[in-house]
Amino acid sequence: MADERNRGDERGVSPKLIAFGVIAALLLWFALINTESVSVSWIFGTSEIPLIWVIIGAALFGAIIGWIFSLMRRSRD
Repeated sequence: MADERNRGDERGVSPKLIAFGVIAALLLWFALINTESVSVSWIFGTSEIPLIWVIIGAALFGAIIGWIFSLMRRSRD
């Protein structure tokens, strides 16, 4: 078992980490080119906020939901 753990360290950067980096870079680029203000409707009213915050908030919300579902799936296994 110790050999398996050591072998994983020798491989370097995992493909998941590379994919995460690429997705994060694309999200950052997309958010930075969309800086105009947009109207956001909330349950109680509306507000004007930069689109970059809407994009970042939606990405964080999606990441949190995905993380919660992965935890639920792991606990079921």
